[in-house]
Amino acid sequence: MEIRLNTKNIFLLLITLFATTSYAEKKPVAVNKAIIENFVVVPLSQKDALKKDPLFGVQLDFTKKYNIDNEIIYRSDMKEEESTIFDQNSSNLILRSGEYIQVKDLRNKPFLFDGSFIIEFTEMPDFENFAVMNDITFVTSLSDISMGVFKPKNLTELDSKIQNFKFDENIISVTLDLIDPSIKPE
Repeated sequence: MEIRLNTKNIFLLLITLFATTSYAEKKPVAVNKAIIENFVVVPLSQKDALKKDPLFGVQLDFTKKYNIDNEIIYRSDMKEEESTIFDQNSSNLILRSGEYIQVKDLRNKPFLFDGSFIIEFTEMPDFENFAVMNDITFVTSLSDISMGVFKPKNLTELDSKIQNFKFDENIISVTLDLIDPSIKPE
């Protein structure tokens, strides 16, 4: 009797399980188009070009110099609007050790920037010769990962130096060496 009751219960359970899954509706998934519009889709050919252009969408503020604690140590009389469009040949901006300018990315988040940038190579060149050929200063070698850190002699020449790297087949990517002032050491 007990065996019959158990088999009946199992049989009824299986019937109800299959019946409920067969009645379940299969609705198409609706995608909110407002969410899709917020994503930027970049074609593959442009992704390679953007790897060599770290200044795309970045605002450099040449009007103030900061220290590592994000405190202003120098302020010029130039207005902030003029700093982004001023004639790069008319002014020299040289940052000494421990001096930074403020950089804002696409999200308008501020970073500190000492002018140095990191270049990733397919084949490692002699960094000293590379720096002399491109009229930049060699800072340090990251040879284990085929990268080197460089700095322009004049910060106002940064854009022209980086534009020249776009045509070099040996360069994979160029990134700015930024410091996030919101992250404090413990």
